[in-house]
Amino acid sequence: MELSTLALNLIALGIFSVCLALWSSVLWRAFKRKGDWGDAVLPSVTRDRPFWSPLDAALMFGMNIVLTSLTAAVFFSMGDIEMPKPGEVPSVNMMMASLVAQSIAGVIAFAGTMGFLKLIRGDAASRLGLTWNEGDLKLGLLASVMFIPPV
Repeated sequence: MELSTLALNLIALGIFSVCLALWSSVLWRAFKRKGDWGDAVLPSVTRDRPFWSPLDAALMFGMNIVLTSLTAAVFFSMGDIEMPKPGEVPSVNMMMASLVAQSIAGVIAFAGTMGFLKLIRGDAASRLGLTWNEGDLKLGLLASVMFIPPV
């Protein structure tokens, strides 16, 4: 067995061991609480009601669709991609350009929606949880180690 394969296997075994230890501690806390599983896994935090409406989400979805089409049209006009002929398999460049167009449109749609929500309410970013919080980093790392290996 090569050294690199052995190192990767040891890293995977270490991550799996940490995952197993974390799940064991969560299950131990849950059994000690006699059925209060939700707070054992993730303690509940009271939160304010959302200030945005489903129309705001529809706005972002619509912006994403329109901007994806516009971005793809820009790629076509620049000659970066060509339309495939009927019955022809799209090229790798065409598929990559489509993914890039979707990504660019998603970022612009998100920024536009955030700008709109910021106009409605000044503290939109903090209300949506988009502010830095030290506990969030720890929670995200623990959740990643606990949920990625079993999946």
